[in-house]
Amino acid sequence: MHESGAVALNRSVSRTFIVLVAPILNTLGWDLATPEYWFIPQNGNDADARMVHYMRLESAGNRPMIAVETRALGSDITDGIEFHLRKSSSLGIAEFAVTDGRKWHLYPILQSTRVGEPSAVCDLFSGDTANIAAMTMLRYPRRATDNGVKHWIPLPEYDIKRLDKPAEIMFPDGSVSQRLRHVYDVQRYVVRWLHSTSRLSADMCPIQTRRGAMLVNATPVNASGKPFKNYAQTDGELYVNTSRDAIGNQRAAIDIIKAVGLKAVEFKCRPFV
Repeated sequence: MHESGAVALNRSVSRTFIVLVAPILNTLGWDLATPEYWFIPQNGNDADARMVHYMRLESAGNRPMIAVETRALGSDITDGIEFHLRKSSSLGIAEFAVTDGRKWHLYPILQSTRVGEPSAVCDLFSGDTANIAAMTMLRYPRRATDNGVKHWIPLPEYDIKRLDKPAEIMFPDGSVSQRLRHVYDVQRYVVRWLHSTSRLSADMCPIQTRRGAMLVNATPVNASGKPFKNYAQTDGELYVNTSRDAIGNQRAAIDIIKAVGLKAVEFKCRPFV
């Protein structure tokens, strides 16, 4: 990049978005629209401006899945993002990203998400392939099909990974979950379905592993009385302990299914492509 070009981007969030951010989001599969939030400080300095795009899924009722905040190249991308972390959490958005086009801070929206503690920090000017791999968190989820037929894999056989969670879960009655946003949604959506079909209720809680680790409870506390570090609430009644990695969340979902007398193989997962 020529020095004059870098200077122009340093002074303009809109140019940074057009030149650096939009091409990346397009490559990740998103159809960009006008930003829903556009903020310029009272001093009128465009270099301090911020613009936010809510990336939406047409197949999920146009629900926002990812929020991406762009700032001018070279700006401080750690300052003042508390509002968007809270906003993303309240809207059920899966990931929040803030970037100056070069550096990207990626936040999965969890109960314990805190400013300055992103799950990944990427410098796309560095040439390090690890940065590019981390950016797959922001890719548009595409359906896995073969001649128009979806592939469903039994939950115990699904090779789950943090960046390769299922796209959807099919339940024993043939209904299909919402699109998964996090690996802990495997547990959350299984519990939601069990609860909605009267197979699991608050008076059946707590549900624990054989070693006493809490899986689901009517209150967000462990057997020791300590609060869950991370949890997801289901329909205002049940609390799912999500303090586990991808494989741990999968195993926990299987344990919950077995605890209510069902077979885990009857729950099937469809992968992303």
